[in-house]
Amino acid sequence: MEDANLNPEDYLTNQEILQLRKLNKNINEVKTQEKQAATFFNLSLNEIANRWSKVMYELLNEINIVVGTNYNQDSTIEEIIYKIKELIKILVKEERSMYIGITILIIAIFLYLIDITE
Repeated sequence: MEDANLNPEDYLTNQEILQLRKLNKNINEVKTQEKQAATFFNLSLNEIANRWSKVMYELLNEINIVVGTNYNQDSTIEEIIYKIKELIKILVKEERSMYIGITILIIAIFLYLIDITE
């Protein structure tokens, strides 16, 4: 049981200790990212639906702000380019890409149903 009480500082140089701490920090960050990535797949359908509605509400509000705001650009082309960049930032923010994919899938299914009923 004496091995459990060993102090690594007694056997390692300062550089080795710093490297171990850096590696430990990097591993913890990777584990945290993996847990966050896996959280969507561990949600129930009810939780996904609730989060989807919340994300869509926030997304529409932010898009409305960007589209409705008049920026002081030199030309309309620069303003359009700026608004497109802002819309892309809004769409790829946080976990939104998964919920936007769900929205596109739902729209595609509805369009397919409309097409086959004509």
